Amino acid sequence: MAASPSGRTSVGRAADNDLVIAHPSISAHHAELHFDGEQFLLRDLSSSNGTFINGERITSTFLEEGDLIYLGPMLRQAAIPAATGVAHGGTTRHRPVVEWAGQSTNNPTGDPRGPTYGSEGWGFESLRARQTPSQVRPSVDLANPLSFWSSHVMRHDEQVRVIKEMCAHLDGDTNVDAGGLRRNPTITYTDPVQANREWSEWFRGMPQLLGLSGDLPEAGSFLTNNDYGTPILATRDEDGGFRAFVNSCRHRGTILETDSHGTKRRFTCPFHAWSYDTAGTLVGMPKAAHFGHVERECLGLHELPAEERHGLLFVHPQPDGEIDLDWLLGEWFNDEFPTWQFDELRLLTSDEYDIRCNWKLAMDTFGETYHFNALHSNTLALNFHGNVQTYDEDGHLHRMVLCKRAIDQVRLLPEEEWDVTVAGLPVYWLFPNVILMPFEIGVFLVRAIPAPGEPGHHVSKVDFYIRPEDAKLNVLGIEVADFEALATQIARSFGEIIRDEDYAMSASQQRSADAGALDHIVFGRNEPALHHYHNTYRSMLGQELLPLLDKITADG
Repeated sequence: MAASPSGRTSVGRAADNDLVIAHPSISAHHAELHFDGEQFLLRDLSSSNGTFINGERITSTFLEEGDLIYLGPMLRQAAIPAATGVAHGGTTRHRPVVEWAGQSTNNPTGDPRGPTYGSEGWGFESLRARQTPSQVRPSVDLANPLSFWSSHVMRHDEQVRVIKEMCAHLDGDTNVDAGGLRRNPTITYTDPVQANREWSEWFRGMPQLLGLSGDLPEAGSFLTNNDYGTPILATRDEDGGFRAFVNSCRHRGTILETDSHGTKRRFTCPFHAWSYDTAGTLVGMPKAAHFGHVERECLGLHELPAEERHGLLFVHPQPDGEIDLDWLLGEWFNDEFPTWQFDELRLLTSDEYDIRCNWKLAMDTFGETYHFNALHSNTLALNFHGNVQTYDEDGHLHRMVLCKRAIDQVRLLPEEEWDVTVAGLPVYWLFPNVILMPFEIGVFLVRAIPAPGEPGHHVSKVDFYIRPEDAKLNVLGIEVADFEALATQIARSFGEIIRDEDYAMSASQQRSADAGALDHIVFGRNEPALHHYHNTYRSMLGQELLPLLDKITADG
């Protein structure tokens, strides 16, 4: 984008700017770019969220090639190559141009290793900004992307209720209220006896969410899993059905499939080359006559209980286990989940974090936003109102909706255009260890997996799914490759926030718990999800529930 003929280029959300960035984090008139014939001067126009150069907030500064420009949370890179024209110092200098070539990051640290975090929705406008000023003015208001990418959400009347509740909290300086406080014994994070019970009863003895339907997109698709004590091979059979088996050859018990996922019509044991089809049937035995007579139907793979519902893949790790999704998902989630159309999603990124903390501490970090303004002051708090959320529970399930700063723009729209994924971030908790977070362009799936026999150790899996049709986004003129690269960066950056900020605190909590210095911690009135979560699993274990306290005093 070159400077306007006047030498001044205005940047902001309002339509009268030369470069329009219709994103709620951008001020109406955010910044100005001045060209004096030789160089560019960037000047902030007292914007709400600031203008940054290479991590430093500025009021005005001259640009150099390669400078990283942040308009609030949105990154632009100033590429100032040589171009013809202006004589300088007896030589011909090229007229510089600024290419607003963006990445979807929020990295005001200027870390040369690259972006360390991001947030949903930032990067699509930066891709639009590669176009000319006349092209940049969008035909679709990016502050309200309902019209093209957020149509797969909860019922609209529920969206309106949730958004109104968040607005009421903002206007009244309130938050959700658990009705009191609770003290939680720190032994719950350290006790090996309890950890063994949790492993046996909840992870070995209950159905587990392996992933979403898009992980098995076609006949012959498979995935493997070793998280729950039983090696699992899940397949999409020739009829399109979802099946799961013990991933062990029936000859000598060798692990049959070692790849994490893929597409195959046959699974062949590396030991003696016995082979099985996607329905688990033994279809190949080299030198069968030499081996001896066996009835092949007796030596098919051991099948595990498996069920697919609402785009979710559940498997029980025990062959004699039962799956009751009516109970597991409850009436509420069974009613609400179909509106999200999880079955249309496909996996884009997958990361694993090995963390030295109890798996429940990892889950705790998703139970409140009270910590946002302190822990995430330079990351999530730039796009979320800390200590503002909604909370609803149904038996052993609960849902929070975190309040985005974009709600200030959403509430100006007619109610029929309100979109909860623009105004907030829904967070669904499935007992015991699953977090689902849908937002504008996809869904995060987070699972905290205990390390058997190690109460202070777990692995978190953070997967991100998108809708294939969203990758096209022709209305924005974004190439599929650009979209997927951008979405990948957003997802991994968000995962890094969880790892480097949230889980760092969880590991710190674990060290305190292991030291035995504290006999309990406290859950506040504004942390009802933590009250519910801990009393839910205590009830499942037959433990005494944490009592509700009016106050915490020195004498107990």
